[in-house]
Amino acid sequence: MRVQELKIGMEVTYLPRNGNKEVGIVTSWNNSFVFVDYDGFGRGKATRIQDLVQGNQTFHCADEWNSVMDGAFGRCGRQCLKCSGK
Repeated sequence: MRVQELKIGMEVTYLPRNGNKEVGIVTSWNNSFVFVDYDGFGRGKATRIQDLVQGNQTFHCADEWNSVMDGAFGRCGRQCLKCSGK
């Protein structure tokens, strides 16, 4: 993801190295961090832009595996970026 793509209110997924995905909403950004509301209270948590991807990436593609793995429920249903074409 690039800074030019950021918009306040945009849904993003945090993809850290440890693999624990977390979905949130962009509240603001500066030269160092993107501030993302992960808990729905409007408080942005400082996050490195290189750890973010646009959209909800907690769903797997239906042609991969049952998405009960990795914290998602059910199958993709065209919700991931690969299937939705976003």
